[in-house]
Amino acid sequence: MKLRHAAALALVGWYLVAPSRPLSAEIYKLAIPSDRGFKLCWWPQLQVPDGWVHDEGASRSSCSNVLVPKGQSFAQAPAVMYGRALYKPRIPETRSLDQLISDD
Repeated sequence: MKLRHAAALALVGWYLVAPSRPLSAEIYKLAIPSDRGFKLCWWPQLQVPDGWVHDEGASRSSCSNVLVPKGQSFAQAPAVMYGRALYKPRIPETRSLDQLISDD
């Protein structure tokens, strides 16, 4: 067995026995006062790509981290990007990523 193959097998073996860690992200938490108390919004902090900006109004309205092309608004942009954090206890029936996507 060549040294390169042995090193690759060792790396794969390490991944199989290494303890898995849950993925996490920095979450921005916001409480917006309303007539009925507070609207709680959570969204992931995203690195804004070049040519894009964070749209605070659309983000607060949708409780998502909304990004739009520079010079555009959420309503007028040909495309938008958004990240949304979901609080798992509020969606206990969701068991997989495929189910989460199909329910969206």
